[in-house]
Amino acid sequence: EIDARFVSLRAAGAFLVGAEWKNGKVQSVEIHSDVGSPLRLINPWPKGAKVITKQGETLISGDIVEWKTSAGETLQIGMGK
Repeated sequence: EIDARFVSLRAAGAFLVGAEWKNGKVQSVEIHSDVGSPLRLINPWPKGAKVITKQGETLISGDIVEWKTSAGETLQIGMGK
């Protein structure tokens, strides 16, 4: 297995995305919203994802993570419990 990491990849909706792949799994995703567009992300964690913002933590389940972002907000997304 090859580990990988990228930062500041520009994505549709005015997002900057970074992620880490280690030991054959997505470890974490960081998304910065430049303008506050709605976020839709395929959830790589079948048992749920944890979204961390400056307001706190939220657990989300399902195949798609959907989040209403604010301009300048950064989301840390990782494996839930």
